[in-house]
Amino acid sequence: MSSDFIAKSERPMSFQERVVKAAPVFLGLVFLLYGVSKLFDLNRTALAIGIVLKNETLSGAAAIALCALEIFIGLQMITQPKKTAPALMMLAMLIAFTGFLFYLKINGLEIDCGCGGLIKLITEAKDQAWIGITRNLILVAGLIGYFVLNARRQPIEGAT
Repeated sequence: MSSDFIAKSERPMSFQERVVKAAPVFLGLVFLLYGVSKLFDLNRTALAIGIVLKNETLSGAAAIALCALEIFIGLQMITQPKKTAPALMMLAMLIAFTGFLFYLKINGLEIDCGCGGLIKLITEAKDQAWIGITRNLILVAGLIGYFVLNARRQPIEGAT
């Protein structure tokens, strides 16, 4: 039988197709984990946010909102992997988080923001800021790689 007659769904997926299909699920699970991690460590998250907001009440509310947003974006990445909006929101948040970690590092502030999920269980490193910055940059690179591979494969569907 000629390959022209093999249905698209019957041909094996290429490495690129597998990566494009798996990346949003993996990244969504990471964000879901981080959102839940912050939810169970709300005091630390609120403390970190308080550095910027300078208001204890607003910091607590912002910490809850941040957890909810991370969980929402993670679920959107998992359930609607072809949509670009969740991936763009994730990218924007990761860039903002990385900038915040740089701000903390430059100002000599060692604050555990409640993020990190399993990484905090694996290591008790004293310099959590550099670990967070490295982790976020790896996730940003993964998101950019996902965008590039998906754009080469086909236009990303559902821009909203």
